[in-house]
Amino acid sequence: MFEDDLDKLVGSMTYRLASDKGRKGDRLYVNVTPDNERVISCVFDDPAVEKLYEQNAGASLRLNRAPKLYELMHAIDNCIRRGFFHRTDEIVFAGLGDPLLNFGLVNDAIDCLRDMDFRGRIRLDTYGFADHNYKGIFYINPAGELKRSGLDEIRISLNARNAEEYKLLCRPKRKNAFPYLLNFIGSCLRAGLDTYISFMVGFEKDGISTARDEEYLIFARECLRLRDENVLLESYSRRRLLAGGK
Repeated sequence: MFEDDLDKLVGSMTYRLASDKGRKGDRLYVNVTPDNERVISCVFDDPAVEKLYEQNAGASLRLNRAPKLYELMHAIDNCIRRGFFHRTDEIVFAGLGDPLLNFGLVNDAIDCLRDMDFRGRIRLDTYGFADHNYKGIFYINPAGELKRSGLDEIRISLNARNAEEYKLLCRPKRKNAFPYLLNFIGSCLRAGLDTYISFMVGFEKDGISTARDEEYLIFARECLRLRDENVLLESYSRRRLLAGGK
């Protein structure tokens, strides 16, 4: 039954990025989000960029369904048996979708990794909808749960300074997404997670444009009490260039 279930899952749950080659230590990436689960549809999203990311990963990251916990840990265990795990200093939950759409799975997997005596860093890349989806329903404090399970760092894709800007640039599928997102960032900081937020910069098309770098930095400093080093600015033009765009 175990192998039959495993065969039905299409796509890679674990991968490495070729672009990480040469860094000190090894990163293992963990992918848990089905391809059809998207919470936002940003104006600067590009299928060519997603294709490039998969090429960089050397694997298809388009899961046909969310993995079960035993499937996920089996995939990670395969890395252990190949000797890769013992060289790994960081595990990153990331993919083409948001890992926190499967909050329980991610939280349990982090807990299992710590039980397996993984002492490296564990990071999570997310759009930050944990409070919107789970707070008060399944978990009182999602950020606190992640911290207790053993998460070290969280990177939240924000891309906007207010609700109107967020709706224009990110086109969320959830109502009142931006206030929930800000609350979650605050919860992560209070929980003691190393918290980073990211913004796309340099985008302009059809009358829609992102703000200037300094405007995002000021917003992060004054409204979120974040240091500049905790703000990640991603260049849209560089992203397009790497993907072969103009």
